[in-house]
Amino acid sequence: MSGYRSNGRDCYVCPPPISQSSVLALTPLFENAFGLPVWTENNATSGAIGESLIGAGWLHSTFAYLSFNFSFCG
Repeated sequence: MSGYRSNGRDCYVCPPPISQSSVLALTPLFENAFGLPVWTENNATSGAIGESLIGAGWLHSTFAYLSFNFSFCG
């Protein structure tokens, strides 16, 4: 999910184009839809984990991962 965690492990504050998804409890929503266990993660964190497991992490012991989605602001 794009945005930062808020109000629990599976709730995020999302950028304006998808702000209607902010602070939704995503885990039960997707578990009900798919009938399977679900966990949520921020999309930048997910990308960095994937990169470490099957991408740059195979070639480099350290790397930086920047995720530009809606915008990059601090």
